Amino acid sequence: MVKKLLCSAVLITALGLAENLVWASGSDAVREASTVEARLYNTGKKVFKEKFACAKCSMANKTLNKALAQKILQSKEITELSEQEIEALQVFLGHVTQ
Repeated sequence: MVKKLLCSAVLITALGLAENLVWASGSDAVREASTVEARLYNTGKKVFKEKFACAKCSMANKTLNKALAQKILQSKEITELSEQEIEALQVFLGHVTQ
C-alpha cells in the first residue's frame, strides 16, 4: 500500500514538472509570453522557422549561428517581411549574435 502511494506521488510530481520542461525552450508556448521582449522573441523564432529554415527555404538544414544570423539580417529576403516580422526577427536573431 505504501509502495503504491509512493509510486503515485512520484508519478504526479513527474507529470507536474514535465509540463514546465516541455515549454522551457520558449517554442510554441501554450501560454502567452509575459513580456514584450519574450513575445517578439517567440514571434521572431516562428518567422525564422517559416520564412528561412523551412524545408524549401534558402537556409534549410543550416545551423543558426552568429554568422548566419548576421547574413539573414543583411539579406534581401528580410525586405519581403512586414515591419512587425522584421522587428521580431531582429529580436530573435539578436539573441543569437550576442
